[in-house]
Amino acid sequence: MGFYWRTSVDKIIVRTLDLFCSGGGSSRGAAMAGATPVAAVDIWRLATDTYRLNFPEATVYTLTAKSLSPKQVQKDVGKIDLILASPECTNHSVAKGNRPICEKSRETAFELVGFAENLLPRWIVVENVLQMKRWHRFNEWHQQIKDIGYKTKIAILDAQYYGIPQSRRRLFVIGDLEATPILPKPGRCTQKTVTSILGRGECFEGIQRVLAPALCLFIKQ
Repeated sequence: MGFYWRTSVDKIIVRTLDLFCSGGGSSRGAAMAGATPVAAVDIWRLATDTYRLNFPEATVYTLTAKSLSPKQVQKDVGKIDLILASPECTNHSVAKGNRPICEKSRETAFELVGFAENLLPRWIVVENVLQMKRWHRFNEWHQQIKDIGYKTKIAILDAQYYGIPQSRRRLFVIGDLEATPILPKPGRCTQKTVTSILGRGECFEGIQRVLAPALCLFIKQ
């Protein structure tokens, strides 16, 4: 996300809404680039409980994005500068196998359009599996984003070339109301390992924050 702004130079505060937020992975990346996560929504309570632990100052909604009014978000947290969205991906992914595809699940991507149209953040960033681009409604969805006024770039980025110790190729759709988005240039393949980041079993606060809700759930079971 840092290729959009330089907070240390411009002193810009980028207030972020995370749709389909899960535990807050996208928000963490945005925060590392200088953004401020102020709101998030996910239907899964375990995910939103985890998000609250990771971002205690954010307003977090445990409900579907469709059930949440953009006006309510604006009333609760004020102006939004950036929307992050990772719509449901299972029904795009090859991991679904031969099981029936749920079109209603795929259509959660259109919730972003409503939020963008009402909140008009300068930036939107959508992340999903590569197969989303082959969805028969992808062009329609993309056009609706452009119709709002966003200039867009579509790219496939591999996390291992951006400092992440994982080979993870994902589709990104990036929109900017004011200028054509500039994509980050890939770096060298990361030499980091999971062990170099997490250690060899040491218990530290970061892991506790992320895992606590999941551990509590399994203990209750």
